[in-house]
Amino acid sequence: VEAGILGPNLEAQLADYGYCLGHYPQSFEFSTVGGWVAARSSGQNSVLYGGIEKLVSALRVVSAKGITAIDLQPRHAVGPDLREVFVGSEGSLGIISQVTLRVSPAPKWKSYKLLMFDGFDSATTAARQLVQEHVPVAMARVSDEAETEVLLSMALGKKGLKNKISKKIVTRYLNWKKLPVGICSAMLVGFEGSKSEIRNGWSQLRKSLKHHKYASLGKGPGRHWLKDRFTLPYLRDDLLDQKILIETFETAGTWTNYLPLYQAVQECIKNSLPERHVLLCHLSHLYSNGASLYFTVIANQRAEGGEVRQWEEVKKNLNMTIMEAHGVISHHHGVGVDHRDFTCRSPLEKEILMDLKSTVDPKNILNPGKLFEVPGSQEIRS
Repeated sequence: VEAGILGPNLEAQLADYGYCLGHYPQSFEFSTVGGWVAARSSGQNSVLYGGIEKLVSALRVVSAKGITAIDLQPRHAVGPDLREVFVGSEGSLGIISQVTLRVSPAPKWKSYKLLMFDGFDSATTAARQLVQEHVPVAMARVSDEAETEVLLSMALGKKGLKNKISKKIVTRYLNWKKLPVGICSAMLVGFEGSKSEIRNGWSQLRKSLKHHKYASLGKGPGRHWLKDRFTLPYLRDDLLDQKILIETFETAGTWTNYLPLYQAVQECIKNSLPERHVLLCHLSHLYSNGASLYFTVIANQRAEGGEVRQWEEVKKNLNMTIMEAHGVISHHHGVGVDHRDFTCRSPLEKEILMDLKSTVDPKNILNPGKLFEVPGSQEIRS
């Protein structure tokens, strides 16, 4: 496909033939295939389909030194894979013009449920077990206690008699299960495929989690999430208009390190934001050896003129904290300028990347100042 095709257009055309790519980043509605590849993006169903790096078969890249066409091959053992040079290069090494992608049969059915556990650590342990036991989930997302409370309020706090009754029923049910709101942690988990594949998936999940304490709130919250999963970012503009700061940031860590990393970020926000604030977190993009931690911070915004400086100060402290806590500076948001100086690259890594940059872009024309800084270059912020 050409790199400029938008996500919804790509999926619509694939659907006509019974296929899907299965790559759904939060920016899905307005982002392109070329952008996904350049940013090394990760979609909401990455557990099932993988990140974009797993979906790219071939590339056509235009650089200052000419056109590079990386041929379509299932695999090779002829030295390093050049696809990895350009996937995640953020436009600094070349312009991606065409991409050949690995597609999958489109799932005929989707089944998502909300499971409630007695705390974030308990829910995370369950998610880890699912992925390490190869239970074929399409997605598993674990919200900490604070985010769980917000999600339940949004789902059950709507006006109307029906929602009031639902809220009372859910609250009483969780109390009966000894999983009261404010203490429990939610896992949104789903399966996709044929009816038999979905039945088998839920059967495997129940078997895997038989020693865990949890309660299911059924498919309703899952359907609600599928319907509204791309709409939540629109709330940001409304909150900013009300002088409320809202920002997101993310990292990733191993299963042995995720909890210290999570706690370090909490402490950093507490110390960096004297203003009244709320910090929410969910764990997603699961791997056998770790996962991504995605945070949302909401706080009172400083007086007019100090808003940008407020977040820049917090972001700098966060970058340092994540590095010191042995997290990765970005799991899928990318590098750009904000993270460029916090990538923890060794001197040899920096030298290799600089040599690569000078080879394909000797005049430093392609997206200068991003990803890595070329000495003497002029930064263009975008």
